[in-house]
Amino acid sequence: MPSSRSIAFKRSAWRAIGGYPEQYDTCEDLVFAQRLKDRGMQFYLEKNAVVIWQQEKSIIAVAKQLFGYARGDGQALYVRPQTPLLFFRYLVGALLLGAGFYNVIFWQALAVLLVFYILWAIKKNYRYVQHISALFYLPLLQFISDAAVICGMIVGYAARI
Repeated sequence: MPSSRSIAFKRSAWRAIGGYPEQYDTCEDLVFAQRLKDRGMQFYLEKNAVVIWQQEKSIIAVAKQLFGYARGDGQALYVRPQTPLLFFRYLVGALLLGAGFYNVIFWQALAVLLVFYILWAIKKNYRYVQHISALFYLPLLQFISDAAVICGMIVGYAARI
């Protein structure tokens, strides 16, 4: 789904779905785009478009930003395709951690999976950084973003209740 920083639309499309949903602090653009899609409106991708989006400079700022986005997703019940898998990974990790109190083999399995998860976090983003410090920071950012998304989704969903 396109976000507000990378979308153009006709005024008639905006009117047809009632504009941006103003009840959301974040995720309103994704809800808006989903409503356009649900109405059968055509999307066109401009492959040569350039969108500049300034990223946060500190780990704390990134965590707050991701938490805010995820909170908005939870409020809007907008579930990104990767979010259920994220929750599943940590559920499996928690189950293995708990089961390890009964049999150490579960802690060993958790350790192996944790090593693979760290390597995956490095592999998927190292090409953007290509610096030795990425071997530390990429897994750290992965775990921080995971925590921010999980907590944000839960808080956002709970706010609906």
